[in-house]
Amino acid sequence: MKPQRRGFSLVLALAVMGLLVLVILSLSGLLAVESRVAAAGLAGRQARLNALVAGRLAVAQLQLLAGNDQRVTARADIFDPTATGTERNTYLKLAGLSDQRRWWTGVWSTGGADSSKIRDWNPANPDSRIFAGWLVSPQGDNEIHSVTLSRSLTAEQTDAFVKQVEQNPTTTSRRVTLLGGDSLLPGTNLANGRVESDVASFPDTTGGYAWWTADEGIKARVNLVDPLAAKAGVPRKESPGANEW
Repeated sequence: MKPQRRGFSLVLALAVMGLLVLVILSLSGLLAVESRVAAAGLAGRQARLNALVAGRLAVAQLQLLAGNDQRVTARADIFDPTATGTERNTYLKLAGLSDQRRWWTGVWSTGGADSSKIRDWNPANPDSRIFAGWLVSPQGDNEIHSVTLSRSLTAEQTDAFVKQVEQNPTTTSRRVTLLGGDSLLPGTNLANGRVESDVASFPDTTGGYAWWTADEGIKARVNLVDPLAAKAGVPRKESPGANEW
């Protein structure tokens, strides 16, 4: 008589159940990883789209404020009351200059702001230029950085927009570095070239955006000193005819 193997069915059932549990755990782990990868991919695509929208908004703002031929641009640091030469400024006196805003690019209208007038700026009175706005993304709450140039304005009416660079922002919103360690020396502070900006929010989606349009018309100082000029015996290579004109 063949002996009975008691408990075999129970052992087999437990083995199958253990295998099923292992498969379930493996699938759940795989699904969790795939979900995180999909979420990261979605966030990355949304960030790229946000950056694309911000870039288009920045270009649109640049075209709107500075696209007209009768526009001039300058950096906010021309108002620095501690800089040499600013004591001769007759346009607008500021008590101070925000380090977080000294590198903003401003746009002034030298004509064409009021379409009902042939000339809305008198060259004999250069301080009558109308300020068009700052080439930056929205900063904080209830701050306006550009004005509507479709109506008659005076320089006095736009001075309030210029003075937004006078004080450091008091907003508690998020901030992002637009020009920092990858482009400047490590440890560079705001006053020496580092640029930060508040993060503006989209009305109907998550994420945010920020931009700052630099004035590429400023490449070097006009009184740049040649470090080799005062050194004797240092050979200097110049192209033929460089000093003939």
